[in-house]
Amino acid sequence: MKDIVMVMDTAVGRPTAILGGLAERGIAMVAGCFFPRLEGRVAHVTVDDADVEAVREVATEKGALVLDVRDVLVLDQSTHGDPLSIARRITQAGAVVQVSYFGAKGEVVVATTDIARAREALGLAS
Repeated sequence: MKDIVMVMDTAVGRPTAILGGLAERGIAMVAGCFFPRLEGRVAHVTVDDADVEAVREVATEKGALVLDVRDVLVLDQSTHGDPLSIARRITQAGAVVQVSYFGAKGEVVVATTDIARAREALGLAS
């Protein structure tokens, strides 16, 4: 899975246009969030690896700029624990949690400085 980070202005309807564009292309967003920053907004969307280029196209068409694409883990809390216990195991393994947010079904989405080390710490197959 990939976390795609976008920035955009604060125009009314910009997030809706982006989400609509993703839906029109059949892109299933596993997780996402939009939030303000000093100027504009930041968006994180989590999608399958195969959808990254289509998300880039939608972002450009709808007036957003993709800043970063990173690997993420999407973790079920009933299997892997709450966000704090997940973060503790990752940091104890020596990786930094860069970003964490919730998925559409309550999953924990985590980006780290060392995805392989995080996978190992959480007992996930590589």
